[in-house]
Amino acid sequence: MDLSIENSAGHNAQILTQLGDIDQLYDLARETNSESREALAHAVSSVLEKELTARESELVADVLIALLKQAEKDMRQAMAERLSIMDEVPLRLVLHLANDEIDVAKPILNKSAVLGDFDLLYIIKSKPAEYWREIAMREYLSAQVMTVLAETGDFATAMALVENTHITLTEEAMVALSDVAQEDDLLALPLLRRSEVSQDIAVRLYKYVSEDVKAFICENYDLDIQKVTPVLNDVIVEFVDPAAPKDCAPEEHMMSAARSFKEKGALNVKLMLSSLRRGHIKSFIAQLSVYTDLPVNTICKMLTQSSGQGLALVSKAHGIEKHDFLSMFMLTSKIWNHGRLVESQEIKTAISYYNKVTPELALSIMQENSKG
Repeated sequence: MDLSIENSAGHNAQILTQLGDIDQLYDLARETNSESREALAHAVSSVLEKELTARESELVADVLIALLKQAEKDMRQAMAERLSIMDEVPLRLVLHLANDEIDVAKPILNKSAVLGDFDLLYIIKSKPAEYWREIAMREYLSAQVMTVLAETGDFATAMALVENTHITLTEEAMVALSDVAQEDDLLALPLLRRSEVSQDIAVRLYKYVSEDVKAFICENYDLDIQKVTPVLNDVIVEFVDPAAPKDCAPEEHMMSAARSFKEKGALNVKLMLSSLRRGHIKSFIAQLSVYTDLPVNTICKMLTQSSGQGLALVSKAHGIEKHDFLSMFMLTSKIWNHGRLVESQEIKTAISYYNKVTPELALSIMQENSKG
């Protein structure tokens, strides 16, 4: 590899001198004994601990990435361990290690503060579940990363999030985790033991868990079982037999839950789509009604339009992105039509309405109908 740059050869030579003899470093990289690992890790970390300009940092990253490509697995593991706790490491170098095989990437995914939200989200989208699980153990996770991890539906990732005592789970994450926990008490119980878990989440889980976990819920949450039972029955009926247009009005407890989510700042598009994807059409209607401040009967009529015109207006008026509007349109159409796939022409018409209406016009129309 040619490390020289003609117009800055002296400067580059100084940086390379700090790294030591390059050939010797390559020899160390190919060794597997502990002394070589320690010597290489020390040489690299000592350079990275110095204050480097952006150009110097890029040069060092080039050298070290080339070095790592030649190194044995245990040497790369040792480097990853050392670099995972350092803040001033070139991002390219950290990403190179984060995308290595999981045994190498693990400490970087667990600890490195160099990785930002965008980097973590990219890794979650591009790598398999074993990488998600390591990210879920980080001491700090943003709300976005946490929610995306929870929505993967991976049991081990969900367990890692639930057992991570350094983070506070978001409402969206708890909803997604409770879906996974419905199938396994091993996740349900530690989830229910977390202090941020609300009564609403406990109610969601009660129907699906074992008697022992039911007893735990009764002991630790202020639930009136006589009131919880009909609520659970409503949810089951709603899932198995989706509401018809003539009978779409949500029950009061659904409206109350939607208002509660709004008060907590957790009523958003992701939450509504999550309800819709589980087939909970009445809960979705309640949430959309509270979210838009439109009467339930207006929402019901709007959702039964095959054109999608009303939903397009609501989406534009309230800043709902096109892809989320389209998901709502297709999912509600499928439910109303008992599983029939939405025709391509219906989709084109709905998109056309969304594209044509301006947010200002949509909002004015919604305001005129808010009393309906």
